[in-house]
Amino acid sequence: MKDRLPAEIINRRKKGFGIPIGKWINKELKDFVLDTLSESKIKSEGIFNYDQIKVLLDQHAQGKKDNRKAIWTLVIFESWLKRWV
Repeated sequence: MKDRLPAEIINRRKKGFGIPIGKWINKELKDFVLDTLSESKIKSEGIFNYDQIKVLLDQHAQGKKDNRKAIWTLVIFESWLKRWV
């Protein structure tokens, strides 16, 4: 592609791209996230403190704090747990 793209594009460092997971947590994935991190599931497992998860979810939903990484990590862990344990 050297003959088609500018040198600054060809020679720049690799650049990843993000997905709007923070937005999806509040919209398209909201029901999935809330079900996966429901109080009954979290308390029955006894691994995490549900009150702290609720704080993360509420802060994120209200736009007070961007907790997308922590929330998504918990969702993925809980999905793994459900599948393998």
